[in-house]
Amino acid sequence: MDIGHRMKELRIQYGLTQQELADRSELSKGFISQLERGLTTPSIGTLLDIIQCLGTTPAEFLPMTSRNKSFFHRKIILKKSTKNAAVW
Repeated sequence: MDIGHRMKELRIQYGLTQQELADRSELSKGFISQLERGLTTPSIGTLLDIIQCLGTTPAEFLPMTSRNKSFFHRKIILKKSTKNAAVW
C-alpha cells in the first residue's frame, strides 16, 4: 500500500486541502505534498498524527491485505512456539 496515495484519498474524501491537513497536523504544505507524491516517508509518530487528523484509525488507514495477514499470523505463531518451547 502506498501511504501517500492513501493519505491523498482520505484527504480528498473529507474535503481537506493540503494546507488544511498541514495546519491540522502542524506540518508544512510542502511536506504533505511530498508525502502524497511518494517523495518522502513520515516517521511513525508523524504518520499517526496525520492519521488522527484525517479522522481515522491506523487499522482503517492501513487495511490488512491477505498477504499482510498471513505474514503477521506466521510471525505470531513463530513467537508463540519459540516462547513456549521447552529448554533441554
